Amino acid sequence: MYKKLLKTPKKAAIAILLSFNLAACSGIPTKENFENTDLFKNQADIMQRSEQLHLGLEKKEVFRILGIDPEDLSRISKSEIQNALYGESILTGNKDDLERARDFFKDIEGYKIKYTELKSRASLSFSRIHTTTKGTDMSLTIIFKSGVLLEPPMITGGNIDNKRSKNIIYIFQNAKKAAAELK
Repeated sequence: MYKKLLKTPKKAAIAILLSFNLAACSGIPTKENFENTDLFKNQADIMQRSEQLHLGLEKKEVFRILGIDPEDLSRISKSEIQNALYGESILTGNKDDLERARDFFKDIEGYKIKYTELKSRASLSFSRIHTTTKGTDMSLTIIFKSGVLLEPPMITGGNIDNKRSKNIIYIFQNAKKAAAELK
């Protein structure tokens, strides 16, 4: 039956449009993004564990509370640590000031633990593609100096509930331009 239906281009186009319309009603899962979901149950779990961390805790104890082996994580750079502590800043001053800053950062280390649990769905209306992304995308940054917690844990990000809509014609025009640039 389907072979006969798809023999003519007009019937094939109708079949494709019909299948798009059927899919558009319920939405189609398009993307799932999970990172470190094996380390934490959910956002509340991260918050609960991080609330147990206080200044002066030893590195070993911090990672015990978090339930993470530090060997499984990569460290963040000194500039990322500086950014976490002071924001986007440039160290300035005389030679002695810069030497003190260099000494301060000598035995400092930091880790960023990302937690992502996002699911996206797409649906199609007459001339638009609608995408909905829901879930959690957050990072926990911890910084140690001389093996003890220097700052309270820094949590960025949180719940995501994004809705986007794009015109199908716009998408096809951009795809056409991109294809032309590749030639």
